[in-house]
Amino acid sequence: MFMTMGENGLDCQLREMDTEDLPQVLIIEQACYPQPWSAQMFQHEMDNHLAHLVVCEQNGQVLGYICFWHVASEVEIHNVATKPTCQGHGIGGKLMTSVLNYVANHKVNSVFLEVRSSNTPAIRLYEKFCFKPTSLRKKYYADGEDALLMEWRQEPSGFGKKER
Repeated sequence: MFMTMGENGLDCQLREMDTEDLPQVLIIEQACYPQPWSAQMFQHEMDNHLAHLVVCEQNGQVLGYICFWHVASEVEIHNVATKPTCQGHGIGGKLMTSVLNYVANHKVNSVFLEVRSSNTPAIRLYEKFCFKPTSLRKKYYADGEDALLMEWRQEPSGFGKKER
């Protein structure tokens, strides 16, 4: 899964995450989340045949990543993050596009994710990709914050109505 992106935002390449990426991924993870995943959690995902992990890199530097599972006709996005200094430069959109391109090629009907209810920039990003809120999990996170569940569904007339 190699792509070069540069039209809108930073020029970067998307590829599968590997073990050598973990030091950079962990720095991003710790900068972005109050309860970050550990190296063991990422390694477990890389070893899981259902999981897909993609990094966006530029000149050997990881700018962001996304982790998702493909189970039956559904995809679940489990983790997505962008290096804080690169936020707002289209990396998150490129990572989401990589998932929806995967979806288009693998007979997937729906994509699910959860996001902190206070994470307005992420919610806006997901809404741009036609994700809709479906429910709220009260006090879901360890710090008591709610999780907003969101879903993207394959539309009969095409791919979620989002220009890719």
